[in-house]
Amino acid sequence: MSPPHLLLALVIDLGWGFNFIAARVGVTEIPPLLFITLRFTLVLILLSPFLRWKRGMMRDIFIVALFAGVLQFAFMFTGTAASNASVAAILAQLQLPFATLLAIVFLKEHVGWRRWSGIGLALVGMAVLGFDPLIIHYWLGALLVTLASLMTAISQIFMRRMKEIGVLELQAWIAAVTAPSVLVLSFLLERHRWHELSLAPTHLWALVAYTGIVASIFGQSGMFFLLKRYDVAIVVTLIALAQVFGTIFGVLLLHEPMTPRVAVGALVICGGVVIIALRQRGAPGAPVGLAEAEVGVIPPPLKTAAPSQIVER
Repeated sequence: MSPPHLLLALVIDLGWGFNFIAARVGVTEIPPLLFITLRFTLVLILLSPFLRWKRGMMRDIFIVALFAGVLQFAFMFTGTAASNASVAAILAQLQLPFATLLAIVFLKEHVGWRRWSGIGLALVGMAVLGFDPLIIHYWLGALLVTLASLMTAISQIFMRRMKEIGVLELQAWIAAVTAPSVLVLSFLLERHRWHELSLAPTHLWALVAYTGIVASIFGQSGMFFLLKRYDVAIVVTLIALAQVFGTIFGVLLLHEPMTPRVAVGALVICGGVVIIALRQRGAPGAPVGLAEAEVGVIPPPLKTAAPSQIVER
């Protein structure tokens, strides 16, 4: 990878890593579902020129929007609100192991012993985390973030069938489905807290803009740019650093606690994810998980690639 493109990958990692911080701070100012509504409303406004009816693909687009947008973000942001940025960043790494397991079950993909070892490492890391007092304290938030990772993995199964759709087109449709859907959920579950929006500080709007513009539009477009030029395994492995930065930022900027057991569990999960990602080179049909702190939309198939080669927060 050339130095400019390596720098781009690093900037995306830093941007997505800080997105965990933006999400955590944002959901302490206003209800999480309302924050998601604001974020995707902004994305929808900016990407509305890319909303085009995709004949024969709309069913899959709506399903992907449901799992990768509505459900994934609802679980991720409510989970972040119920835990902290570091926990969310660590557990967001589970998208790739989940996606690989789902591909085995539903797509009948063959997985060699190396990727099985990566899955095993990720599960061991989850077990290590599960017995830590910090995670036990945040058990509900940890569960919700884990479910968010699962929702993203499920969306990848449907993304595998999609082709001839660009990253901004897909993001526009995800925003078009997510914004009104989550607004309804927020009305049903959070309307007693909507008054907090009028009391929120000015920096809330900067956080909304950051998550919508930097994390969603710039981050996804930049990653798509790299995926068109480099091997999927290389890009996935580099982008996986976003969760590492998210954990570091949570500890340094928000002074979140980090116990030795959580640190070990995070490293074990990260090791498993790297092993799975690196083995994609020998398994072009394998799913690819790339999470951001909403984290989590995955880049769509390249127009020049077979639907099974690259799948898409």
